[in-house]
Amino acid sequence: LQSGEANYASKLTVEEFELDLTCPTAELLRIVRAGNPRPGAWWRGADDARLKIWRAHEGDGRFVPDEVQPAGKPRMTYAAWRSGHRGSDPFA
Repeated sequence: LQSGEANYASKLTVEEFELDLTCPTAELLRIVRAGNPRPGAWWRGADDARLKIWRAHEGDGRFVPDEVQPAGKPRMTYAAWRSGHRGSDPFA
């Protein structure tokens, strides 16, 4: 049996799922899993566009996206997104 008063958690917001790439890899992976499918983890690029991260893993101690979705576009592999993305790899 539980005792005491009921506690209510506030609703999670989309902003809470923005990925800060300075955080440890394990924390980033937890955010991706917790946000899937909604509201979804995301990263804001230099062009200020959001990139939703659907799946990711740890490779050589770093965060590696597997499946992403640019704003207004369908899901795609990270490799496909990288081939069309200008600039350096933000997750390297």
